[in-house]
Amino acid sequence: MIKSDTIRFVLHSVIAAGMAAFVLVPVYATIQTTVASTLDIPTEIKLYHAFTDYIAQLLPTSKLSLVYGVPNLFSGAFVILLMPLFIANERIGGKRKAVLLTLLGVMYFSMNLNILDYVWHGFHLPNQLPGRWSFMFSFTLVMIAYETLINLGGLTRKGVLVSLFNVLFILSLLKVIPEVQRVSNGVVHATMFGMVVYAGLILALSSDINVRRTKILTLILSMVMIFEIGVHAVTVVPRDSTANSTALFQHADKQMAQIVPNYESGVNDLYRMEIMPIWTNNPGQTYGYKGLSYYASTMPGSAFEFYEALGFRVYAPNVSTSFNPYSPVMNALLNLKYVVDRKQDLDVLGFEKVETIDGYDILENQYYLPFAFMADYNLAKVKLDSTSYLENQEKLLSAAIGEAVDVFIPVDQTSIQFEVVNGEIVKDADWKSQYYLRTDKTAPVELKFTYMSDKDAYVYFEQNFKAGTMSITANGKTQTNDVLNDVVREVGLIKAGETAVISVKADKVDVGLWGMQFYTFDKTAFDVSYEKLKATPVENIKFETTRVTATVNPVKPGLLYTTIPYDKGWQVTSNGETLDVYRSANYLLAVDLKPGFQELEFSYRVPGLLLGSIISVLSLLVLVILRRFRQKRQGDGDSVSIR
Repeated sequence: MIKSDTIRFVLHSVIAAGMAAFVLVPVYATIQTTVASTLDIPTEIKLYHAFTDYIAQLLPTSKLSLVYGVPNLFSGAFVILLMPLFIANERIGGKRKAVLLTLLGVMYFSMNLNILDYVWHGFHLPNQLPGRWSFMFSFTLVMIAYETLINLGGLTRKGVLVSLFNVLFILSLLKVIPEVQRVSNGVVHATMFGMVVYAGLILALSSDINVRRTKILTLILSMVMIFEIGVHAVTVVPRDSTANSTALFQHADKQMAQIVPNYESGVNDLYRMEIMPIWTNNPGQTYGYKGLSYYASTMPGSAFEFYEALGFRVYAPNVSTSFNPYSPVMNALLNLKYVVDRKQDLDVLGFEKVETIDGYDILENQYYLPFAFMADYNLAKVKLDSTSYLENQEKLLSAAIGEAVDVFIPVDQTSIQFEVVNGEIVKDADWKSQYYLRTDKTAPVELKFTYMSDKDAYVYFEQNFKAGTMSITANGKTQTNDVLNDVVREVGLIKAGETAVISVKADKVDVGLWGMQFYTFDKTAFDVSYEKLKATPVENIKFETTRVTATVNPVKPGLLYTTIPYDKGWQVTSNGETLDVYRSANYLLAVDLKPGFQELEFSYRVPGLLLGSIISVLSLLVLVILRRFRQKRQGDGDSVSIR
């Protein structure tokens, strides 16, 4: 019988997986393009945290883990007592205990043992958020607690007291074990008191046969549980959560509801827009516009490498990028047409204000380029391998034009006045490898750069600070931001004889990287480059969800550069003829075009969807056949059934 059940279980599991193949196969194909899929299996087996750290996470008001750390496990402190009571309960069978406790142990090690963590997260180590399925661990704890509560008659006074003693002993260890730093003595003492209260109520319930008193005690136990959960919620949510204020996330809803329909590209065009400053990692998805800022675990590795090389902010390695609007080169090459300036202080070369809607400025890019235009073949082989972000931007621009162009001119470092307060600096030939040492640990270290212009010039810089706050003072105003937000930044138009001061202050860093390189921008050289790039654009653009049509009329053979990310699902035709697709800069889709007027069609089919759909249909047919076979056997009076 056991063998028969096992066969049926395996068979129907395979059928279930097959029926889900229309989702699973495309997802698998997508995951293979991510950086995470290329990470090696851990070579050293290790535990992440001490066992006591996980016990601490079960206590009320335990600190939330938002980035790395011990998974969030709090499920009500009562489960801590009910788990040993589950073991001591005489009414619960040994097999049931073994199954649930084994499941709990497997899930614990799956969260804490790196090799199991690797397996359960799709054969790669998770990024930032630990134990993403920890809710299953908590659910199992609740199941164990439930089994105990519905079988209180199986508890003895001795079993309750011994369980209480063991729990109090374990909790007392949290007061002396140094690994547990985030649980105060007050929380431990309050939890220990709660355990005594729970034990008293459970003792009374397990021994009282009076129906009325049982109902009253059950109500009291429920009220205590609810009170504990409530105290935890009102303490932790305001303290640790970043989502406790709707105003924090919805403050732009009213304005964007008006702006997006008026300025978002639609059926007859295709371009990008962004909102600045960014406060969420997926603003385009939030407000339904086609943007560049993006956060997803399925981000292709080529996308991450492309944006990182060009100086865009990376919030989480391998899965995110936030658009930086300060370079006219990238604003043009990445098809940016509009920026919504919600603070009305963005002053960037090429942007002109169109209108103001409810306190938000709409800026239009005067260096806008369509989503596709004719460029040089060098784009297919350019490598963004410089350690300088702005040099990589120049490489991309030069490859598109087919000749070297210098738009970002490095400023001689001797013309930059530099001073450091409360710190010592160590210089290096590679300015991105320099570091500083904080002198007085009770005060912040401050590094200040002063640039004085000898001519009217647009000034830019790239920097390598990893922590601290940056203040930029130029043209009579000061702007402050976290250093990680802008590794590339436009200072503005600095006239001859005027200065720009960039100050970085860090108050929690004893040893940190530092470095800054200034550039002036050759607007004339860029204007010439821009005119060349917009000479042969695509026109008559029609956009649908998975299809784009356009026309183009190149006068000579060349590469049609697009801002569409390369993906195997794209197919491009010219006058009905299917074209080979290429990668430009190892990320963006491009096609080789002949001279002459051409009608282009870009169409997208999800890789793996057809194969997955076929597998799902076949699996469904197998299930139907098995069902019919079962019905036939039952109709013949056969006692054998297929479940």
